Amino acid sequence: MSLMQELVKGKVKTVYAVDNVEHVMIFYHDRVTAGNGEKEDVIEKKGEINCKITDILFNELEKQDIKTHRISTVGHTMLCQKVNIIPVEFVVRNVA
Repeated sequence: MSLMQELVKGKVKTVYAVDNVEHVMIFYHDRVTAGNGEKEDVIEKKGEINCKITDILFNELEKQDIKTHRISTVGHTMLCQKVNIIPVEFVVRNVA
């Protein structure tokens, strides 16, 4: 499967078209930001960890017979069924 056009790029991930028009590839970045994007850095393997956490959450949903758009996960990429999303965002912040 080959990556094609970049569809959406955000701070955390980029969505790409692939050669199957029914699917997309989601790439999770190693980039981290703070202060509403004023500070930026790269943390090695962050994208892979974020992708794995998403994979775990999707597994839990599927155990409860809740369908997800995930097809497969490898490293920091997730192959997904192309869907129309509901624009909901969850932000988790750590306080030291």
